[in-house]
Amino acid sequence: MAPLDIDPLNRREFHSLVVSIEASVNKLDLLIAICDDRNLQDALITTYEAELKEQGITPFRIRLNPKRPSLRAALQELFDREASLQSSEPAVITVLNANELLGVRLTEEKSEQEKFFFSLQWTREALRQFKAPVVIWLSDSIATRLSQRAKDFWSWRSGVFEFVAAEPEVVAQVLQSGGMMQMPQMQERETADAASQIPIADLQQQLASLEASAPESPLLITLYNSLGEAYEQEYNYHQALELYEKGLALAKAKNDLNGQARSLHNLGD
Repeated sequence: MAPLDIDPLNRREFHSLVVSIEASVNKLDLLIAICDDRNLQDALITTYEAELKEQGITPFRIRLNPKRPSLRAALQELFDREASLQSSEPAVITVLNANELLGVRLTEEKSEQEKFFFSLQWTREALRQFKAPVVIWLSDSIATRLSQRAKDFWSWRSGVFEFVAAEPEVVAQVLQSGGMMQMPQMQERETADAASQIPIADLQQQLASLEASAPESPLLITLYNSLGEAYEQEYNYHQALELYEKGLALAKAKNDLNGQARSLHNLGD
């Protein structure tokens, strides 16, 4: 089925993701795909799985165990179960539910997200035994936290692929056509205390780095708001307002309704 003819930037990003998967068959490659919209994410995964399957690359999907959100454990369970992976047949593995992990602490010392970040930071070398490209789907907010909480793992990634949200009618058209498309992204489910958990200096460093390397990245919307919220908690309202305004301007430029809503909510407060 022919893919939709959509924005060239999204089309190029999707093509880059597929090419990266193809280039890393039979070896571990950690690929980060960013998309907040569940329908878009499902359509994208369906599309690249179908394309790769035609080339003899078997797709697998795994879900993290919320009680033990370890990528290594989830991969080990899959490899133990699937004979084709044990025999090194070409495959791609998609990690689905990192966005569903809770970011707030309930009865345990660490939240589900914190456990996930910790496991990624300290089990990187243990992943080398899994000879297949792994695509981890994240929202932009969780990708931001991951880059701060698991810096060693983040530096080891092979690529980050960001996608811009489609209009609702485009998403409906994609799903009705069977989920074949070349696009995506996003915006956001934040936990209330996210900004307070990340030091201002770390947020400033991440923001400066991303502004220099990718000034149009949708991740900046989250960073502007997160840093603004951190300043607001320090009663530095002037700095907070400037950052919320930047987040709103970029969200409008990206036609990101959720990003606009968050920025406007912060400005209203």
